[in-house]
Amino acid sequence: MPEPRHATAPLVVSVIRTMKAMQAMRQLAPRIHPAVEPSHYPVLFALREGPLRIGDLAERTLSDASTTSRQVTHLDRHGLVEKLPDPLDGRAQVVGLTGEGGELVATIAQRRDGWFAHVLADWPDEDLRTLATYLDRFTDTLETALRKDR
Repeated sequence: MPEPRHATAPLVVSVIRTMKAMQAMRQLAPRIHPAVEPSHYPVLFALREGPLRIGDLAERTLSDASTTSRQVTHLDRHGLVEKLPDPLDGRAQVVGLTGEGGELVATIAQRRDGWFAHVLADWPDEDLRTLATYLDRFTDTLETALRKDR
């Protein structure tokens, strides 16, 4: 493992503070659907682009297949996702959003976007775009490192 760079030390502290604040905010978030925990959101949002196999869904959400399968089973029981035959391989299944699931994702996105707009109301648009650019770059780097280590 390479020697740590001195310049990363303040970043590590900032990232940890951000993660703790985001986790605390997640606990305060109102439940939009009584059966859906915030931990289910990555699965629901990943399916907005279309149906996926469990393995692909797990990879997209940076989770393992068994956790993703349990989440899908839970969401399926509540009518938010459905298992469908894979159009490329009839022996396999894909998971897709139901109409209710799509509506829930839209509601979650709208409330989340409204909350962020409220919290960041005093930030200039250029600062928001710059932050988004750096966060995307940072997350892409983390995801690449995760995929290399798997």
